[in-house]
Amino acid sequence: KKVRTILERSIDVALDSLKCYCNDPVSDFTRCRKLPARTLIECIMSFSNYSSIGELSHFFEGHGKMPSASALSQRRKLLDPDIFKRINNLFVNAFDDHTTINGYHILAQDGSDVNIPFMDDKTKTEKHDAKSFCQYHVNALYDCLNKVFYDWSIDEASKKREVNALISILKDRNYPQNSIYTADRGYESYNLMAHFIENDIKFVIRVKDIHTKVGLMTNVRTEEGAFDMRINRTLTSLQTKEIKADKEKYIFVP
Repeated sequence: KKVRTILERSIDVALDSLKCYCNDPVSDFTRCRKLPARTLIECIMSFSNYSSIGELSHFFEGHGKMPSASALSQRRKLLDPDIFKRINNLFVNAFDDHTTINGYHILAQDGSDVNIPFMDDKTKTEKHDAKSFCQYHVNALYDCLNKVFYDWSIDEASKKREVNALISILKDRNYPQNSIYTADRGYESYNLMAHFIENDIKFVIRVKDIHTKVGLMTNVRTEEGAFDMRINRTLTSLQTKEIKADKEKYIFVP
C-alpha cells in the first residue's frame, strides 16, 4: 500500500508539469478523452508482454468502454517518454531506507539489445547466415543493492554509443551522489574516466586482457599471476622520439 501511494503521488507531481512533456503544450491533453494523460501513463506502466489490444483489455477490464489500439498509439505520440524518467526519479528518491555498503550505493551500467518489429534501416541489424531484424540498444544505470533503475537511454542497435550514453547519464545527475560506479569492458575509455574524476565519482571498470593489442593495459609490464599495482600514464598529442620510445608511460591521443 505504501509503494502504491508513493507511485501515485509521483505521477501526480509529474502531471503538475505535464505541459513540459507534450509535443504541443497548448492543445495536447486538453480535451476530454477515453485516455487522459494519467490513464495513459498508468496504462503504459502496466504493460507486460501482450499485444496492444491485449494490454488494453487487461487494463480496462471492469473500467468501462475500452479505447482502440489506434487511439492508444495516437495519444502515446503526444507524450514525451521523458515523463517516465521523471516519475521514476520521484518514486525511487521518495524512499529513505536504501541499502548501501559503507554509505555508498553500488551502481552498474550496461547495455542490452531489445528486439522490435521491423521499422527502418536505422534499427536494422544483420548477422552472418541469418535474416535481418530490428533492435534497440538500451543503456541502463542500475542499483545492484536496491534493485532499481536510476536512468537509461535508448539508442539504435549499434553499441558504439555505450560510453557516450553513460557520460550523458553522468551529466543528468539522476543518481545518488554517494555512489560507486561499476562497468564492464565495453566502457574502457580514458574519456569516461576523465568524466568520473572531474565529477568526483568513484568507479571500478573492468578492462580488456593485458595481452590485447588495443586497451588500457596494452604495453604495461605486469607481474605473473594476480597483482595490485598503480599505473601512471600521460596522454599527449605529441609524437616525439621520447614518447614513441616509452609506450608504457605515454598514450598518444590524436
